[in-house]
Amino acid sequence: PMEVLARTFESIAGQRGLRRPLIAVFAAEAADRTWRDSFQELEGICAGRIGEFLSTEHVLLEGEVAGKSANENWAAREVYRQLVDMR
Repeated sequence: PMEVLARTFESIAGQRGLRRPLIAVFAAEAADRTWRDSFQELEGICAGRIGEFLSTEHVLLEGEVAGKSANENWAAREVYRQLVDMR
């Protein structure tokens, strides 16, 4: 639910004493048609308090087991691509 996501990202955005600007990632499943709206709402909640707010969209591949680990694996690889390979 959005309330849980909002509370989680509020907590992340509220971190203090960090040596570098915070990077937060919203890892979404392509099957969730509302993820872009959720991401935009969270961007508004965290505006000005997070250095970078990235999103990833995981499309379930043939033979891939749906679940949290598949989405997290995809997100980690995509964030690496965005932050390391593309810079």
